[in-house]
Amino acid sequence: MVHDYIRDTRSDSIEKENAGKHFSLIKNYEPPCSGEISLFSATPSRIIHTDPLDWRRLPNFDEDLEPYSFCARPYGRMFSSEKGITWESNPEKQLDRLNEYFKAIEEKKSLVFFYANHGNPLAEEAGDRLLIGVARVAKKGSQLFFPKTTRYPEDYPIWSRAISIDYPKQSALIPYQEYIEKGYDPSSIICKLPSGLRERFSYVSEQMNDDQAVVALEAIIVTARIVQAEGKSEEDWSSKIKWLNKVLAETWVNRGAYPGTGSVLEYLGMHKGTIYQLEILNELSK
Repeated sequence: MVHDYIRDTRSDSIEKENAGKHFSLIKNYEPPCSGEISLFSATPSRIIHTDPLDWRRLPNFDEDLEPYSFCARPYGRMFSSEKGITWESNPEKQLDRLNEYFKAIEEKKSLVFFYANHGNPLAEEAGDRLLIGVARVAKKGSQLFFPKTTRYPEDYPIWSRAISIDYPKQSALIPYQEYIEKGYDPSSIICKLPSGLRERFSYVSEQMNDDQAVVALEAIIVTARIVQAEGKSEEDWSSKIKWLNKVLAETWVNRGAYPGTGSVLEYLGMHKGTIYQLEILNELSK
C-alpha cells in the first residue's frame, strides 16, 4: 500500500471476491501486479497495456504472456529532460531509449535479478530492497506498439517487453514464501540488496554490468548456503548452488582481463577508461 500505483489501482472488493482463483479466470479486472503475475507460473496469462501518459490516452493493447514470463519496464530511462515535464513524449526518442535497453539482453545468456522494493513485509527499515533471486533469460519478446488514433498516427512504443526465464532449471529463488508458509522465521535468509546496487534496482528495471552482477550473485550465494545448511527448504539447494557458482564464474570471465583497470583509469581522469578496458585491453589480452 506504500506504492501509489498499487494503492490507486487495486480493488479490495474484487480481490477478496476472487481470492484463490487463477488470474486467467478473473474477468474485467487488471490487478496492479499483472505484469509479473506469470513470472513463476506454468500457466500463461494476459496483460492489458495502458498508456503511461495520462493526457494522451492511447487505446489499450492486450498481450499474451507465456509461462514464466514478465514485463521488463525500464522506466528510469523514460524521464524527460525538459524542465517541469516528467516523461518523454516523443515516440522516436522513446523507441531509441527502449532499443538501447533491450538490445543488451541476450537470449540463453543474460541473467535477470529479481527484487522486492520498499514496503515489502520482511525488511523493517524504510527503503530496504530485498533480492529475490536470479534466473537465465530464455526468450526476449518483440517491441510492441499502442494502436494508432486519428490524433496520434505515429508508432508509440509500449514501454515494456516480455522476458521469459528458464525456470526452474536455470534459476535460484530465495525461499521466503516457503519459510513463512511452514511457520519458519525467515530472518536468517533475508538477502538485502548491497547498498552499491541501489540505483540498478530502481524504477522497475535497469541494466547491470558484470561487476555489479558479481556483487549481486555473491550476496545470493551467501544466502543460498544458509538455506542449504538449515535444511528447511524442500528444493535441491546443492544443485542450485552449483548453478550459481557456474554463472558467477561466467560473470567473472565476462568482466574481461584486468577488470579493475577501467575504474583506475577513470579515477585518474580518463573519462572513457572503462570503455578502453573493455574494447581495447580485453581484446589485446585474448
